[in-house]
Amino acid sequence: MAITGYKLSQIVEHAFKNITFVIFNYDRCIEHYLFWSLRRLEVTLPDAQAAIENLNIIRPYGGLGPIFRDSGSNLVFGAAPQNNLWGQIDRIRTLTDIEVMHDPQKFSAAWEAAQLVIYLGFGFHPQNMSLLANHSLQQRRAVKVLATTVGMPPSSELRTSLANVAMTTEPKVELHDMTASKLLSDLRWRINSFVG
Repeated sequence: MAITGYKLSQIVEHAFKNITFVIFNYDRCIEHYLFWSLRRLEVTLPDAQAAIENLNIIRPYGGLGPIFRDSGSNLVFGAAPQNNLWGQIDRIRTLTDIEVMHDPQKFSAAWEAAQLVIYLGFGFHPQNMSLLANHSLQQRRAVKVLATTVGMPPSSELRTSLANVAMTTEPKVELHDMTASKLLSDLRWRINSFVG
């Protein structure tokens, strides 16, 4: 398949290069969702796997490992439980742990380069908000912020907090009372204009 002179594999190879995911959960839902979305678009198994393996993902609390069996991890998604689960404890942190597991410079660089920040099912826990505010930005910028707030009452305090964390202004923050999938679907054209 070719689109504007490019093969689908070339498009997939660069599809996520301008996106960094900051994921506070241990699960691998984003990787699975994107992998199977690519497969539904008839992206070949090797190309879809390569796209997922090359995602820019920052996990402040660590993770359980990659989703693919041939990745060398002993905690592959869907595999039988390991006998030595306690031996895997150094892969994750909990909310009460002080030390984070990500590279602070990588996080800061991604955060500072962001033109669009999207919070999906985030919960806005104070410790996580504080972690996101741990960057070196000194001046306000024109970054856009979208956030899902299903079941939460409208809150000017949340809008202010999100603006402060992203170093933007409150009018640039949009709170949407919708699920993550609905936000991504309904606002996909606006999101695409930011990520190219």
